[in-house]
Amino acid sequence: MAGAEQHGSFIEQLANYISIGMPPLQLDGTLVIQIANLLILMFILQRFLFKPVRSVLEERDAIIKGHLDEAKSAQDKSEAALRMMEGEIAQTKQKAAAALSDLRQQGMAEQIKIVETAKEQGKLLIEKSVKEIEKSASEAKAILLKDAEGIASEISAKILGSTKTKKERPIRV
Repeated sequence: MAGAEQHGSFIEQLANYISIGMPPLQLDGTLVIQIANLLILMFILQRFLFKPVRSVLEERDAIIKGHLDEAKSAQDKSEAALRMMEGEIAQTKQKAAAALSDLRQQGMAEQIKIVETAKEQGKLLIEKSVKEIEKSASEAKAILLKDAEGIASEISAKILGSTKTKKERPIRV
C-alpha cells in the first residue's frame, strides 16, 4: 500500500502543480547531481559524438573542396589548351592564306612571263616573216627588172628594126 499512497500523492502533487502553475524551485542535492550528469553527458557527447562527426564533416568538406579545385584546375587547363589550339588554328589559317597568296602571285608572274615570251616569240616570228617577205620581194623585183630589161631590149630591137637574132628569154617564176 505504500506504493498506492505514493502513487496517490504523486497524482495529488501533479494536480496541485497543474492548478497553481509551476512549483517553486527547490535547491537540493539532486539539482547538483543533475547538473553534474548534464555536464558529464555533454563532455561524453562532445568527445565521442560531436568531435568525430565534425571531423568527418570537415574531411568530407576538404575532399569536396579538393575535387572542386582539381575540377577547376582541369577546366582552366582545358580552356588554356583550347585557346592555344584556336591560336594555332588562326596562325595556320594565316599561313595558308599567305601561301595561297604567294602561289597566286607566282602563278600571275608565271602567266605574265609566258605571255611576254609568247609576245616576244610572235614579234620575232613576224620580224622573220617580214624579212623573208622583203627578201622575196627584192628577189622578185630583181627578176622583174631583168625581165623588164630583156623585154625592153626586144621591144627596142623590133622598133629599131634590128636584125639581130632573137634570143629566147628564160621564163622565171
